[in-house]
Amino acid sequence: MDKSIGLIQFFRVLLSLFLLSISYLAITLELGSGPGLFWMLTICFFISIGFEYTQSKYLFFSLPPTYFSFYMLLNIFISGLIYYFFSRQDITEFYVNDTYVLMGAWYTLASIQTLWVGFYLLPDRPYKSFSSLSIPTFPLWVIHLLVAIFAISFVIGVNNDMFGYVADTEKNDWLGPVRQGISLGLIAVLALTIYHYDTKRGRLYLYIMILANMFVGLMFGSKSTVMVPIIIFILANYLMGRRIGLGSISVFFGGVVFAYTIVEPFRIYFDTIGAAGTEFTVGTLVSFFFAARDATEGMETEYLADFVVRVNYATMLGNVIEFGEQTQTYLTEQWEHLALSPLYGLIPRFIWEGKPLADFGLWASVEIFNLPVDTKTHIGITPQGFAYLVFRLPGIVMFFLLYGIIDRISFNSFYRVKNLLPIYIYFYFFILYPSYPTWTAISSYIQALIVFIPVLLLAGILRQMRFRRINT
Repeated sequence: MDKSIGLIQFFRVLLSLFLLSISYLAITLELGSGPGLFWMLTICFFISIGFEYTQSKYLFFSLPPTYFSFYMLLNIFISGLIYYFFSRQDITEFYVNDTYVLMGAWYTLASIQTLWVGFYLLPDRPYKSFSSLSIPTFPLWVIHLLVAIFAISFVIGVNNDMFGYVADTEKNDWLGPVRQGISLGLIAVLALTIYHYDTKRGRLYLYIMILANMFVGLMFGSKSTVMVPIIIFILANYLMGRRIGLGSISVFFGGVVFAYTIVEPFRIYFDTIGAAGTEFTVGTLVSFFFAARDATEGMETEYLADFVVRVNYATMLGNVIEFGEQTQTYLTEQWEHLALSPLYGLIPRFIWEGKPLADFGLWASVEIFNLPVDTKTHIGITPQGFAYLVFRLPGIVMFFLLYGIIDRISFNSFYRVKNLLPIYIYFYFFILYPSYPTWTAISSYIQALIVFIPVLLLAGILRQMRFRRINT
């Protein structure tokens, strides 16, 4: 078995080197037009992903690298093709030379292939470290507790200006705990989908919680946050072996349309008038939302164009490549942060007040995209863009090998071990997607373990106490 995996890994590396070499030569030698070369890179992406699909087959959508690969398909390759074949001024506000757009796509291809190589560096076998912390059932009373904390955190967050698109980032002492409390609503969705979906009452409870979490997304002014509970519901059903019917697919696409048609007026209104000096409560925030809807009613809004602009990271990544090349910027301080990342995960901020914030998007907004220094806009530059600024191509290779190894450890620890599927799905969505700065990948992993291990231990103790009571 291990010899077979080793042979497949050899062909994976060989295929990666071949695709990267021929595409790099085609770009540097200018063997075609910009659109033609971008098509070539997209085809290389599909060849690489096709190879991974044939090797993993039914497991393909369960693997963490798949999540990142499909995001990059949308954010880089599809958005890049749209950028080339439609009116560019309608696609992005960040213009960049074609060479940098192409090289950004090439670095993305390299990052995806390196991620898969890193994932298969370790053998595919269960790790028994957490096997004693299984979750054979998830009582409703525990879900009720999660929902109560979710609701209380929501009210506290909104009433202290710590919530969503209108959050006061100055008040960040308790922002983390409040948002973690809100995230328990998603864990409730996950638990209901896995353990209580077969009962009518459980399904009704589940649908109510999905809507509640979507409402939270609306108040965040975040289209992606609106979609997360739907995606968790669909993925959990898929990993449970349940059939994903046309209804679930329709709900997904309906959710995308709903998110854009509802959230976009809120963001347009907020960007136009601002909300300085407003003390938000749940009631006033809802009123603000309806005021936004009324103010933008009749306004011509190109939702499809807004969606294309939102997912287009091809030109933003190109700007990062151009910035790095022209300024010769190397973020060498990130190596120190990476070395200290386990401590960042272990020590809470109220103890270590000088612990760095993961606010790299603000730095990028000012330094790369020339936004005002007082901006509150975090511009995403993708994890491969960050790795490029640290150490160019070697940085991408090293960081994505690290991401791949973390993915494999989590897969073997939680997916391959019986009754730990809820933990795996949580890690899949919130921990394993390559984050940046890269040190946050390790610190977030450790923080998640710090939360889950005591909870699982307590659950195991309570389960044993109940079992003894029944037997006596």
